[in-house]
Amino acid sequence: AQIVAERLGVTMDMVNVAQVDTDISPFGLGSFATRGTLMGGNGVLAAAKDAYDQMADIAADMLNTKAADVACRKAMFFSKSSSETKISFQDIASEATIRHHGAPIVGTGFYKPPTELPDPDTKKGNISPAYPFGCQIAEVEVDPDTGQVSVTNFVAAHDVGRAINPMATVGQIQGGIAQGLGWTLMENMAYEDGKMINADFVDYIVPSCFDIPDIKAILVEPIEPNGPYGAKGIGEPALNPTMAAITNAIYDATGVRIKELPVNPQKLLAQIQKLGKHVKE
Repeated sequence: AQIVAERLGVTMDMVNVAQVDTDISPFGLGSFATRGTLMGGNGVLAAAKDAYDQMADIAADMLNTKAADVACRKAMFFSKSSSETKISFQDIASEATIRHHGAPIVGTGFYKPPTELPDPDTKKGNISPAYPFGCQIAEVEVDPDTGQVSVTNFVAAHDVGRAINPMATVGQIQGGIAQGLGWTLMENMAYEDGKMINADFVDYIVPSCFDIPDIKAILVEPIEPNGPYGAKGIGEPALNPTMAAITNAIYDATGVRIKELPVNPQKLLAQIQKLGKHVKE
């Protein structure tokens, strides 16, 4: 919605995002692999530009000028050489239905990233239009008598390109870390005879608000040339480093290196006792 509003020069309340439905939406591979902002954003940007160009052509005719002389501000088209006369989006939409036998203005967009498949011989290739980077630091407290781990503080710096929605971007980072905390310390899929035996929230433990520490998210914003308005995605990158940060912090505190998740108290305590080590002074 923000990308469309920015490209069309309108306020956010004028943009309505319809529920995506494969019955009515064009085909897309999906939003996996942190593709939503970069792939979808570029597609939306192209569609908004297409709609804008159609409106600009109609506005130019109505203003008796050329499309190159037309500009738009606050959902009003006007001539750059003479801004006295302004034409609203509503006026242009009405004119379009008359010209096109009732058909509305519909912008379409498609984005194909500049990637290359891996070379069969070297196995090297640029498979993504943009690569995210990040660094996370976890602070933990470990009870050497019980093996209980508490994550007390967390700092995460992520290269997100230009953050289109900084608040949502910070929330995405915090959510990824919360998910990673559960993955690292709590979540365990237990199976018996091929069936999951803890498929409920009584036995399958996930973090609550009391388990999640204060998280400081730092947005690093270099412009990404291939992203919409310089943006990158921030999905999995917020989750991926969390396990390493927490387990490295546990190792720093206890000298015990756990390589199998989850790091539950029983597992950690057994390793501490086995090695005869306790929390460092």
